[in-house]
Amino acid sequence: IEKNFWGIYSLQLGAAILSLFLYCVLCLTLPFMKNPVAYILGLSLVSKGLDISWLFQGLEDFRKITVRNITVKLVGVISIFLFVKSANDLYLYVFLLTIFELLGQLSMWLPAREFLGKFHVDIEYAKHHLKPIILLFLPQVAISLYVTLDRTMLGALASTKDVGIYDQALKLVNILLTLVTSLGSVMLPRVSNLLSSG
Repeated sequence: IEKNFWGIYSLQLGAAILSLFLYCVLCLTLPFMKNPVAYILGLSLVSKGLDISWLFQGLEDFRKITVRNITVKLVGVISIFLFVKSANDLYLYVFLLTIFELLGQLSMWLPAREFLGKFHVDIEYAKHHLKPIILLFLPQVAISLYVTLDRTMLGALASTKDVGIYDQALKLVNILLTLVTSLGSVMLPRVSNLLSSG
């Protein structure tokens, strides 16, 4: 487990550092990115770089992921209700959203210590798995563009209010899709385990 984890995490860490670098370049060069909300949301990229929930999915230990998600979201919602009082607290609201996401990712490292050993970057393992990961990555980019392009185009053609209404309606439609997708995420490690054991 340790060798596989550090090999895969080396790729994830490299991608996170590259993404953070590109995000910083965008924040410094694009006028609409030069605002505190964009800077605070950079913490979200750090959170993605620290995300190791895939380790527990592979180990079929969904309890830890579920407990972490429920706890972090519950504390986050309570904090928002306690501290965010008006529209003037926008920066605090964004900060609370991102900091609880970051704390949630950090909390997963504590139970993972028993599997991981000492931190190391495994370049050879990362090189070996880079091509298959890119083959999985490209369709995900296409799907992400397909899913978000409608809102981007609507934002260019209509008002922010229209985008907000459209986005909320889309979230209602996507609830069923999320249920089906989560079922696939839960079953995939088990099916993979059964196939590998013959």
